[in-house]
Amino acid sequence: MIVKKKILISFFLFSNLQIILSFFYKKVSIGFLWYSINPNSLVGFQSLLEKYFYYFDNYKIDINKYLFFFLDINLFFLVGVLFLLFPCFLSIKLSSS
Repeated sequence: MIVKKKILISFFLFSNLQIILSFFYKKVSIGFLWYSINPNSLVGFQSLLEKYFYYFDNYKIDINKYLFFFLDINLFFLVGVLFLLFPCFLSIKLSSS
């Protein structure tokens, strides 16, 4: 029981640290990180989406809007939110065992 509480508290503190870091480092997004690693793959991914765009055209979905939204998500904020959600699933898993 004590180990479970320590794991949950450490996840909570780490997620809060990541969310606070997201306020200070606003430019660190998924797209920025992807561009700094390999910009050609980012352009290739966009061309791949444009190549198969006609699948989304039937449903009137602007795929570029969703792509830009995904690439603009702050990386620290995303990791912080995920680590806030992990204790919920972890506590369900640990309490059932």
